Amino acid sequence: MIKKSAITMFLANAIIFFILGVYFNSSMAISFLFSSMLLLANYVGLALMWKFIILRQKAGLAGLIALIKYPIIGLSIYWAGRQPWMNPIGITIGICAFLIIIVLSLLIYKDRKNP
Repeated sequence: MIKKSAITMFLANAIIFFILGVYFNSSMAISFLFSSMLLLANYVGLALMWKFIILRQKAGLAGLIALIKYPIIGLSIYWAGRQPWMNPIGITIGICAFLIIIVLSLLIYKDRKNP
């Protein structure tokens, strides 16, 4: 289910990026793309961590992923915040779109065996 929701988020992000690029300025579209792809990468990384913990019972490897992932995310947010193309409205749209898409994809791909 994680793969399906990640693919759905990726496709929806591409559509929203195209719409923002056409109707608004490019800095808003790039800011949206940055925030939405960062959230998508965090979502996939979190799913992999839980897969290692639950299925393979390798909490050490999941901890190592977390130790690597979160400083990279923090540094990329710090770097992007200092760039002239960063637009707060684009970031807000990216965060809101991520939340809406994740809820909709989980409702669409709901597991029928475990309601």
